Amino acid sequence: MIYRRLTALLCIAGLVAWQVPASARKPTRPDPQAASKLVDQGIRLYHEGNYEQAIVDLGKALKGDLEPIRQVGALQYMAFAQAAIGEFQEAEKTFERLLRLNPDFQLPTTISPKIADVFNSVRERVKPPPPPEPVTIEHQIPDHGSVGRTLEIEAQVSRLPAGGKARLRYRYDQASAFSTQVMSAGRGGRYTGRVPAPFSPAGGRVQYFIEAMDDSGAVVASMGEEKDPLTVDFIAPRPEAKPQPKEEKSSSTWWIWALVGGVLTGASLAVGLSLAGGSSDGGRAIITIKAQ
Repeated sequence: MIYRRLTALLCIAGLVAWQVPASARKPTRPDPQAASKLVDQGIRLYHEGNYEQAIVDLGKALKGDLEPIRQVGALQYMAFAQAAIGEFQEAEKTFERLLRLNPDFQLPTTISPKIADVFNSVRERVKPPPPPEPVTIEHQIPDHGSVGRTLEIEAQVSRLPAGGKARLRYRYDQASAFSTQVMSAGRGGRYTGRVPAPFSPAGGRVQYFIEAMDDSGAVVASMGEEKDPLTVDFIAPRPEAKPQPKEEKSSSTWWIWALVGGVLTGASLAVGLSLAGGSSDGGRAIITIKAQ
């Protein structure tokens, strides 16, 4: 008896379920055309002041297949209507969805201050942080290197992330592969690398480039590159000039001694002439020299 009643109830339930329309049993999403019409209808209701019904229609439209530009319009007026009836928390959520879909969205200039305040508070909260400034490398190419001497390569690396490093890659003209050297870090972002001098002037051209890397080893900036490296020529050092011997300075009193010598010479000549002439003074000659 109980079994028959249970079977009858199941049959009745099946008949009822079969008679219910499929649209009532499972909600369907509006097709793109219907969803777009709901957006237009919701916007019209908002301008007519029927905010509650505008929210309902725009909510239905957002469940359909809308193009991105139509989604933005639906979210915009849905948030406007929510703020107009005081549902500020719901308006903030809708504005957040809107800004994630279109971060560059701007409010109309005629919007009320009440709605603008809600929108601006959401924008400040969801605004993405500004992108970090790029890493830069400043470097002055040396005029030349000297054969037999190490060439120092200096670079200024700015805004290198923590754990990052700079490396120098170089080769001589004869070599096909670049050698790699981690540059020494100094203060203020100064980095120094050292290129060994070539063995002979014949191989005296070096090609190089500088790379800055983050802590994962990814290159974030470079000065020069493998296909277009920087170039420095090594030259033979100039011979040192030999010092020239210094000329001795003449005495500042040379003219005095020349004058004295002339006087003495004249006096000797006078004495000789006097002696030769047989002077009556017994061979004596008196010489007087006055120095002024």
